[in-house]
Amino acid sequence: MVFSDWEAWTLSGIPADGLIVVTDDPTDLQRRYTFSNRSNTYLTFTGKERGGDIPAIWITEEMADRILQGSEHSVESIRKMAEELSIEEVVQIPIQIGVQMNVEGTVEERWPVKHVLGHIPGTSGMQGCQDCLGKNLIVVMTQYDSPPVGPEGIYQHANDNASGVAVMLEAIRIIQETEYQPYKSFLFIAYSGEGLDGGEYVFNPDVKSFLQAKTGFANFDIEAIIHLRGVGSGQGDRLEISAGGSLRLTELFEEAAQQMGVETVRKDEGIDMNLIYNTGNSFLQSGVEAPDVRMFWEGWEDYSRMPTDTYQNIRVENLSDTGKTLSMALMILGRETQY
Repeated sequence: MVFSDWEAWTLSGIPADGLIVVTDDPTDLQRRYTFSNRSNTYLTFTGKERGGDIPAIWITEEMADRILQGSEHSVESIRKMAEELSIEEVVQIPIQIGVQMNVEGTVEERWPVKHVLGHIPGTSGMQGCQDCLGKNLIVVMTQYDSPPVGPEGIYQHANDNASGVAVMLEAIRIIQETEYQPYKSFLFIAYSGEGLDGGEYVFNPDVKSFLQAKTGFANFDIEAIIHLRGVGSGQGDRLEISAGGSLRLTELFEEAAQQMGVETVRKDEGIDMNLIYNTGNSFLQSGVEAPDVRMFWEGWEDYSRMPTDTYQNIRVENLSDTGKTLSMALMILGRETQY
């Protein structure tokens, strides 16, 4: 039993029978995640296993106090104790109440998963050309599916992530209707992000796998990858541009937003609880060495995977501001070599 998402994330790779995360936010209990069917990975010559899924659930502080009954401790006292521990100091607390976790599900093998790709070729030549800009590839990608149906019924998932798909489609429409001709090539990807063996990782899809969709795609040099998620609503008034990739690319998007009159804020990426449920390599470990930038709307996480993520909360101005920023940045990226 751990008392924060951070602690849960740090323990997600350690073999255990189960993981209970105590939360002081009751809305966490309403969030949905897809549980993967990945089997445990056995380490050669050791007989040990690592990397398998650990059943992980959120519980309230009240439930945690019930589990701790008879141990002379409470959630509050343990948190105070943790603050006073020195580095690498460990305290074991025996409890008298047993906890049982049961996860029921059906494993679907070889279930077909479809990704949707759109390609706009660059006009600066490809055949026999060594330094043509058309060999450079700008990738825009967004997840199109949503977490599974739960006991409460179907969540709309309007902001996370129907909004990302809508903005990407609108950017494609603008590029085509304005007859903009990029010198570099564009690849637009709407991918399946739920599950593990069938879909792609929600935050870290492997771009290389999509380049196998068509002969010749593997010859591209990926110049930039743009991720869209939660761009239709949020608790804030600014468009978030993540600083997790290239500083040069981030500044380009900030400048594009400024030209469109859109206020932005730069934000490093935090921990997504989904990492606890899906194990695997991160984007940085996928072998794709290309700078990436991520666009969200400030405070989008408050609705993510919640029943409150409905179309009534989508704001047209948020979609418009994100779309204008994306379109301007793509038009600059599609032709310029210095930015």
